[in-house]
Amino acid sequence: MSKYTQTDADSAYAYLAFADARRKGLVQGGPPINERRARQILRECAERGIRPDPQAPARLIAELQKLGENTPKKDGTRDA
Repeated sequence: MSKYTQTDADSAYAYLAFADARRKGLVQGGPPINERRARQILRECAERGIRPDPQAPARLIAELQKLGENTPKKDGTRDA
């Protein structure tokens, strides 16, 4: 039996979408993503009937934007 939850499915789906966007040049940087592991998590979740929320990538982007707002720029300032 899989140990994964809805949160795991959503995270795996969101990170795969992020990796795809990075490959297409739509985003730069971001966390390293183990795509093989994310696909494995999605497969195991699917076996238990757990499907990722289609809005998961949008939530990930919002969280990364929040983190980016708090990251100092090269000149040491931060966004307001």
